[in-house]
Amino acid sequence: MPDNLEKYRKLAERMIQADRDRNLAFQGYEDMYHCKASFPNELNALPWFRKVVSTDPHDAIEGGTRIMTSTEPRITVMPLADDIDNKEEANKRERILGWHLKNSNRRRSNKVEADIMRSALMYSAVAANVIDLDWQVKNVGAMGGNDKRWKAMRRLGRFQINTYNPKDVHVQRSGQMVERVLLCQKRSAQEIVDTYGTVPEGVKKLAEEDAAVVFYDYWDLDVHCTWCEPGNTYGRSGSEGFVILPATPHDMPFIPWVALMGGSTLEDKEEHKYHPMLYSVYQAHDWDTQNIVKSLYVSEVIRNAGTPPYVESGPSEETTEVDAAGEMMVAKVPPANQLQALPRPTIDTSLLALDDRLTSKTEKSTMSRVLLGGDLPSGTAFETLNLMTQTALGALKPSKTLSEQALAEILTLMLLWAHYTGEGLEAYGTDKRNDIGAVYKVEADEIDPESLYIEVELNSDEPTDRQQRANTAVQLMQIGYPKEYALQDMGVADPLKAIEQSYYERLLDHEINLKMQQDMAAMQMQMQQVQQAAQMQMQQQQQAQMMAEQQRQAQGIPGGEGFNPAMGGQSPINVNSTVQTRERVTGETRGGVPIGEGL
Repeated sequence: MPDNLEKYRKLAERMIQADRDRNLAFQGYEDMYHCKASFPNELNALPWFRKVVSTDPHDAIEGGTRIMTSTEPRITVMPLADDIDNKEEANKRERILGWHLKNSNRRRSNKVEADIMRSALMYSAVAANVIDLDWQVKNVGAMGGNDKRWKAMRRLGRFQINTYNPKDVHVQRSGQMVERVLLCQKRSAQEIVDTYGTVPEGVKKLAEEDAAVVFYDYWDLDVHCTWCEPGNTYGRSGSEGFVILPATPHDMPFIPWVALMGGSTLEDKEEHKYHPMLYSVYQAHDWDTQNIVKSLYVSEVIRNAGTPPYVESGPSEETTEVDAAGEMMVAKVPPANQLQALPRPTIDTSLLALDDRLTSKTEKSTMSRVLLGGDLPSGTAFETLNLMTQTALGALKPSKTLSEQALAEILTLMLLWAHYTGEGLEAYGTDKRNDIGAVYKVEADEIDPESLYIEVELNSDEPTDRQQRANTAVQLMQIGYPKEYALQDMGVADPLKAIEQSYYERLLDHEINLKMQQDMAAMQMQMQQVQQAAQMQMQQQQQAQMMAEQQRQAQGIPGGEGFNPAMGGQSPINVNSTVQTRERVTGETRGGVPIGEGL
């Protein structure tokens, strides 16, 4: 191995050795999660002994991960000033970071936040690095390597977020910050070839043999280097190592790693500095005792199932014959013998009680069955369920806080990459309600690395929690609490956009109501005009009918002085032959003489 890497190899050996006891504890947590239990040899030697392993550790870890990552994380970028422009800029960056986080999840089998939450629950530690693929493509091309694979990865997003088992990540911290990070993993040689493309011939030969290697990736504030060693053993001879990337200055004033630990820095021993969910169960060996108790009473039941149900006594050497083929089971007992039924053995209730106590103790140390879908007594009040749920969620708070801090650091690294590479960030709106298809962009020179304050919140999707938040927000707004603050408390990602949308909907409703009122008024006016026109037409028709009737009456029977016989005029009958008189109807005069004859 070249001299410029020898000191880093020796440093790597020291870092790995310092974490030896820590990794033993981490392995114990993993065994509990994977249900890998060990039993005393004395019990294993018993032919009737049956191993029964409790799944409580696994269920607690998976339950906590599922509860806290069922909804999208809420990203909050702190504005630099309390004005609309800065708040809108902060909201834009929140959308950009959320977009890139979702894109990174597209290339993973599990979401970033889910792996981080599980790591926090199981190890009380989170290890992840953020790779800017644009920067990687540029560097690989400058070194003469094949950047085709990196370009293919770039199509799924600019940033690749890798989460690692904390056992494989070794960190040296000072009192102020993380000073150096070492990734040490067992990998196949073929994976190294696929990842880096340009590798030494020795690594290619190992890949052809389908051999394994130990891979080392070292970062500090000045240098980045990578090498691998053949075999499965850490810290082999340096002469057998293969240099993939020599010690090279990376010119970045940050380490692209998120390496956080929970627990307490007050502990001296490394294995006690981390306090994951299974810490007390592992240290007290409660899980081992619980598995033995479960196995004993289950094995006892299995063993007792094979005990004889009867005992036969008497002088006869013949044995009882049992006829089980007929309608009734009949036992034929030889003369002078007696057949007595033996009482069936029962389960040792003390073992059951002990198992219940151990299970309850494990539940108190890990997670309540309320969150795992356990049965609740019938008639449980809503307030009681809400209190039980919120109390049970308190057990997840340390891991939740650690996960939120890790996600915030990951998003901060994205902005740092954008600033120091000179390539701004671009994203698209994904909210179907208000910004689908919108384009958001922040330029590299607009990012101030000294003023990056990002928070991430992981919320459990509990109906009681959402209802309580909504009720509290409504009550606070009734006494003058700002709507923006109330929406933030309820978990709304962009309160200003929500308020703007609310005002827009109110304005739209107002305009629609005005339009409807105008249409109603116009319709009523039109109806009045139609009614008035109909009335006028009716009046005109009536007037016309009256005039026509008057004319008919005036022209129907000729009269006047010229037709008044008393005045010396002619009779109207002579003038109008159509006038029906008595004589014309009867055809005779008043004296009975026919009209034709009297004329």
